[in-house]
Amino acid sequence: MKEISIIIPVSNCASTLSGILSDLKRQSFRNFEVLFVDHHSCDQTPQQIRAFQRLSGIPCQIIESRHRTSVWESFNLALPAAHGQHVMFLLPDCRLSSTYLETLIAQDTPVTGVHTETLTYHHRQELLAGLLSQQTPETVIGLLIDRQLIGQRRFDPALGNLAPRLFLYDLFNLTARAAFVATNNAFIVTRQSSETTIPPYRETLQYLGQLHHAVQTFHPELTDLIWFHHHYALSALYQQIRQLSFNTRQLYSEELRDLQRVIKDIERQKLSFSNHHRLRSWLNRRYNRHIISYVVPVTPVTDL
Repeated sequence: MKEISIIIPVSNCASTLSGILSDLKRQSFRNFEVLFVDHHSCDQTPQQIRAFQRLSGIPCQIIESRHRTSVWESFNLALPAAHGQHVMFLLPDCRLSSTYLETLIAQDTPVTGVHTETLTYHHRQELLAGLLSQQTPETVIGLLIDRQLIGQRRFDPALGNLAPRLFLYDLFNLTARAAFVATNNAFIVTRQSSETTIPPYRETLQYLGQLHHAVQTFHPELTDLIWFHHHYALSALYQQIRQLSFNTRQLYSEELRDLQRVIKDIERQKLSFSNHHRLRSWLNRRYNRHIISYVVPVTPVTDL
């Protein structure tokens, strides 16, 4: 059994795939396997991954599917074949330093990643609070995750690009230990392959609804933080729609009004702002100045 199973969806990505393949060959930690998920690419991707399988000396599996699916569905497809003690999800345009895997495996925690600062968690509530307040990474890409922690859990394709956030919340809800190491340029995503130009309005509301229900049911002490998270996510969606061209933005005029109403309601009822919070909030939404200062509640720790 290999220590790490690395899953990479590789459909039609020949122009960016060579970088991550080169980085995997240079890893100082060698006890890993790679699972490629390909949906009948029509470029040079199949030739690249077969050459890597033949020449790299790294154990590889190539999982092919006739149905074109999202990145998260590709991860779901490969998870049953991942038999390593840990799992890592990567994108074709990720870049890794030569000591990336070695650095993460040395931390010996159920969830390990890199961040702008070193963070260590030993309490489940602190870990969940860190996720809700954007103190920890919001995606699973590049994280080293214990395979037993994942179990039978899968990404929800209906949530689109918000699927990894709910997946990560479910993982954090099962463990009290996680570590994020501050290393410069150890992990880079040169381009977000899974990003879309269509604002994920319905997906965002569905994701926030599921997250709110989970927090209220199992961690009511984090209810104050969930409103902070709602405001952050809805404000980001509002800005994404505002940045569309004029003609495209008109298609989302009703959504913009609904978002503005919900954001104002949260600000008025749940969040603490300055005396000029309405002016600051309007400036933030209109000009994307990000001048609002959140007051994040302190969460009491009751479990280990």
